[in-house]
Amino acid sequence: GERVLLARAEDGALVSIAFDGDAAALADYWPPMGLDRIEVQGSAPVPALSLAAEAGSRDSLIRLESELGLFAAEHLASAVAVHAAIIKADGRVIVLPGESMSGKSTLCFAAHAAGHTVLSDEYVLVDPVTGLVRGWPRSLRLRVDGQWVRLGIAQEHEPLAVDLVAAITYDHRAPSGAGLVGVEPMSAGEVAMLLIANTVCAQPRPEDTLRAASALARTTDGIAAQRGEAELALAELVQRASAP
Repeated sequence: GERVLLARAEDGALVSIAFDGDAAALADYWPPMGLDRIEVQGSAPVPALSLAAEAGSRDSLIRLESELGLFAAEHLASAVAVHAAIIKADGRVIVLPGESMSGKSTLCFAAHAAGHTVLSDEYVLVDPVTGLVRGWPRSLRLRVDGQWVRLGIAQEHEPLAVDLVAAITYDHRAPSGAGLVGVEPMSAGEVAMLLIANTVCAQPRPEDTLRAASALARTTDGIAAQRGEAELALAELVQRASAP
């Protein structure tokens, strides 16, 4: 039968989840950090967000995973969450900001296939003081032939310095055999604006957002480009991140 679960984010905001089925089934879809289940004695407080999911529906659980993850990321108390993938390749750290469905997961799957370390395909958590980053180690997701493929390859790690921030968009018109196309360097200001545009808490935490974006942008290189084939684009990104 249906039951209602209640969870608290780091800043104290509450979310309720109406779930039809065994609540244990939610474990694989729960955010990797920033959201704790709570038990309520007496009348339940009013949540900031109410969600629902069906245990027997993979699409419903995937949707819940996204909604809970976004809620937890928006309500972090210290780190600033940016919509971005993060990859560690040959000792270099590459951050790929972009909205959902912008191709981040495709590049992450290509990185995994090439033997690199994937730290997140959804959020990068930036320390507003140091500019160091951590990933969001949920299962990677990719839509293949109308079905969701999930792969638990994202790894937890210590805070890292970033070597390259890359704004990469897929161009279906790119010729066969093309990797990165139309590469342009980005200034520190442009990198900061890119990060701010993809920060999930930019409106409620503008000062932290600006500090985090500025701290990261000051210590990294940035490029903007279109891409063709993910494997070739990734190889070029790693080469650029490793360049002196």
